[in-house]
Amino acid sequence: MRDSFRVKPGDPCYGDQQVTAFFENLSQEMCRGMRENVEKKWAAADEEEKKVKAFEKKVMKCDFPKVVTPKPVKEDCGICCHRLPRKLTASAYLPCCGKEICKACWARNASFDAMNLSLFDFMPGSYEEKRVGQQNCPFCRSKVVMVPETKEENAFARDLLRQRVDEGKGRAMFELAKRFQEGDLLPRQEMHEQIDKGTYRIGEAERSGLDEVRAMELYRQAADSGFGEAYFEFARLARQADQHEAYLENIVKAAECGCPEAVEKLADLSFRKGLVSYAIPLYKFTALIGHGSECMKQLETIHEEGFLSSDDLKECREDYELAKKEMFSKEREAMAKVGGYTARDGSIIQCDQFM
Repeated sequence: MRDSFRVKPGDPCYGDQQVTAFFENLSQEMCRGMRENVEKKWAAADEEEKKVKAFEKKVMKCDFPKVVTPKPVKEDCGICCHRLPRKLTASAYLPCCGKEICKACWARNASFDAMNLSLFDFMPGSYEEKRVGQQNCPFCRSKVVMVPETKEENAFARDLLRQRVDEGKGRAMFELAKRFQEGDLLPRQEMHEQIDKGTYRIGEAERSGLDEVRAMELYRQAADSGFGEAYFEFARLARQADQHEAYLENIVKAAECGCPEAVEKLADLSFRKGLVSYAIPLYKFTALIGHGSECMKQLETIHEEGFLSSDDLKECREDYELAKKEMFSKEREAMAKVGGYTARDGSIIQCDQFM
């Protein structure tokens, strides 16, 4: 029996040289495929950048209003007590009681390491009946599904969001709208069942619960309640439809509600249009909340051109550094490194959305 599995002369992998050649060829094929995928991704990104620049040229021909941003509200994560970043993707929403926590605490509470989220998780027959993603809320102690694993848990998560929507919570409206727009991911249990049967195909899994009309209604409700990210979503849709006036209108409304991405984009457009006096308070707002890394570079450029005093620049730098310090934690730094990516020049760019 053992001899039947022994490598014999003439087999493709006979001898050290044959084995080495086999794995070298396999490695080259894998590297070639990865390089081709990266090149396609870069080519698509270049094409998208050209479209964005052409669209923004049309936007800058419109009349820009002077936007007054709201006073930033400092909120802390209720678990780690570090300041919450204003960027929406840096926090997680608990629909049971409407609390917001940072993504680092969300990941720790969801117990990712205990949910078999590894390469072995995608091997047939490896699924174990665990409900680690179903826990009690650390605040209200009621049941909350942090990582839905079944259709029933997806439905339960939506029901919780509907309850918060009825209470007029803008974040809940936005989160539920995203679910209707993007649909629910294939539950892990069903994914493993398809893997066991050999029917699972990456990227081809159907999403359930799609309802574009309901999503737009909820986005409108969220926008009317003053949730700026909903206006920013309308701006994104306007750009896709090549509606430059509607894009600017929604970007302005989102910035007036304090959406950091909208404030940053409007500051950039105003500066490029030559409206430096409009751009300065917007850049100051992004510095005050510690958003991104470009605001300080732009403020330094404006200072060098004589539009910003040294005292104002110093104050902005102090506000920016203070905000970054208050948002920093070792867990968030670790997540930022995990979310990093490699630039075209080979440098590692750390993901900034967690801090």
